[in-house]
Amino acid sequence: MEAGVPQSMAELEELLGRESPESRRLAEDIRDNPICCIDYDPEIPGIVVTWRRYASRLQLRYVHEKLLELIKVHGARKILGDDTSFSAIDRVDQAWILEDWLPRALKAGFRAAASKRPAGYFGRLTTEAIQSQLKPIRIQSFEDLASARDWLIRCEV
Repeated sequence: MEAGVPQSMAELEELLGRESPESRRLAEDIRDNPICCIDYDPEIPGIVVTWRRYASRLQLRYVHEKLLELIKVHGARKILGDDTSFSAIDRVDQAWILEDWLPRALKAGFRAAASKRPAGYFGRLTTEAIQSQLKPIRIQSFEDLASARDWLIRCEV
């Protein structure tokens, strides 16, 4: 892992606790906080993540590590993202998602994703850049969350 990046969830949580009140709330409750909402939906079956605002590097990595935990706990192969409020993330974090997190998620069973496209221009550019490199994941983006959810439910993986 890169220098200066936390190696464990405990380190991530400790740093989040010092970063901001929003980060502390994220570490306290992944299901309801100012950054995002993450939960398991047995009807998909899969993990649902709703982005609420910009995420710092630590917040973004923490959310992805929690996604990975939930994939493992539930044996989930699918992720549904409400990316309406998702904003741009820098290339370092994009590379981390693709080169570090994705291989671990694939090993855990992640196979398909559907999302509602971000409302903002830079959020759209970011998600398109990441999604274009998510091989061998089956992935689709939609203008509305209901269509994304329906596609993901029907997606066989």
